[in-house]
Amino acid sequence: MLRYGTDKPDLRNPLIIHDVTSHFEKSGFGLFEKIVGSGGVVRAIPAPATAEKSRKFFDDMNEWARSEGHAGLGYVTRKGGEFGGPIAKNHGEEGMKALYEAIGLGPDDGCFFAAGKESQAARLAGAARTRVGEQLGLIEQDCFKFCWIVDFPMYEYDEDLKKIDFSHNPFSMPQGELEALETMDPLEIKAWQYDIVCNGVELSSGAIRNHRPDIMYKAFEIAGYTREEVDTNFAGMINAFEVRRPAARGLRAGRRPDCHAAGRRAQHPRGRGLPDEPEGRGPDDGRAERRQRQAAARAAHPAGRAAQGYLWRVSQAPHAA
Repeated sequence: MLRYGTDKPDLRNPLIIHDVTSHFEKSGFGLFEKIVGSGGVVRAIPAPATAEKSRKFFDDMNEWARSEGHAGLGYVTRKGGEFGGPIAKNHGEEGMKALYEAIGLGPDDGCFFAAGKESQAARLAGAARTRVGEQLGLIEQDCFKFCWIVDFPMYEYDEDLKKIDFSHNPFSMPQGELEALETMDPLEIKAWQYDIVCNGVELSSGAIRNHRPDIMYKAFEIAGYTREEVDTNFAGMINAFEVRRPAARGLRAGRRPDCHAAGRRAQHPRGRGLPDEPEGRGPDDGRAERRQRQAAARAAHPAGRAAQGYLWRVSQAPHAA
């Protein structure tokens, strides 16, 4: 989230987000200093080789951020080593040089800034990273860049409800199991969850299922649920635990995101996405119904029933090595 501002990063984009909070702890730029002083963060998004870009390019980025519901996107310009813009003027020449050196920017590179609460700044920085990459033509074309996303946080703090809540899948196993739930800061606990992402699109999502009632009750207790609420709302799962169901792990692929990655974004010359249809149905969604009708037809015929019994016996027999 720090480097890309999202848990679905497009690795074709070379831009990396940097945390520059410490540079504004004591700064002449009062707005950022106030944000940092109240516990917020400042994230920097590089805009390389923008010396010849007009001020309109930077102002348009700020207006875009506002149109997306954010307070705004700060920026600094630089041409031939000379800084420009209100942030640079107030933060000072030496302060800007130190910041640029820390994040590896050059004499003709601009920089955008997202400031605020950590979650808000991360979202804006991630969106700005994508926008800047697109505006400057930095996104590598005709390729697929895959990555695994792991170590999801088990919990997050809900700013609206003012409470700790589950971050993703509440039924996944926390890393460290019951000991972690009893001894760690909930916001530091990771979950056994994992996604595979291609070009900024989530293709598959998976997890190791929580299969222990004691861990389930404790996990939900941290999120504000009583034991009675868990028993009422998730009775089927709790009852399944009574037969000591083993831990399940898996990965489920989504067809439509895959089609979008290969088709809608035109990342492969032969890629062709499926048309959007009501309820996400695609041309092969009738297969299950056809299989059910075929099975019913076989079951209705004596020969079909005999064949089914034979296949069941074979499937249950031990397999030879």
